Amino acid sequence: MKIVINGIHANLRFSAAHMIPEHESCGCIHGHSYIVDVKVEGKRSGTHGFVADF
Repeated sequence: MKIVINGIHANLRFSAAHMIPEHESCGCIHGHSYIVDVKVEGKRSGTHGFVADF
């Protein structure tokens, strides 16, 4: 697993495997690859430049 953070943009790539017992097309173990891409936008506040919504 790798997390790349560039400013306020983060990218996470991972793979996962699963199976659904007795399912015609998903009965055998198989995997998928996923990409989670997050970009945070907003006004930065404080001395550390956090973007937060509470």
